[in-house]
Amino acid sequence: MKLRRIDLIESYLAEIGLTPRDRFYSKEKNYHILAISRGRHIVELFIRLTRATSLHGLNVLDVGCGTGGVAISSAAMGAYAVALDLDIRRLRIARIWAKASSVEMDLVRATALHLLFLPNLNTSS
Repeated sequence: MKLRRIDLIESYLAEIGLTPRDRFYSKEKNYHILAISRGRHIVELFIRLTRATSLHGLNVLDVGCGTGGVAISSAAMGAYAVALDLDIRRLRIARIWAKASSVEMDLVRATALHLLFLPNLNTSS
């Protein structure tokens, strides 16, 4: 049985100790519900603006990915996606949603400043 996203969100919130009685429960729940939808809209806008027919063969780096909406949507449309964020809780949610969406992507706990020190990105030579 495949879990619905709302079930995944509620189980995650329970895992981190938030219950419906908590003050921020509904705000946090609504944030997670909208994250994937926003990511999909951003990717669709990119495709329209660039007049691309698909994302197959493209590399997508979602810096400050939060719960991974853009990275998950990009990977679902055929791109190789890397989700980068410093908040480990958000990356855990992104991993859960990627798995629920049958999407493979890389998740990296770092900030954009860490990109300066990756040897593969050094183009000065």
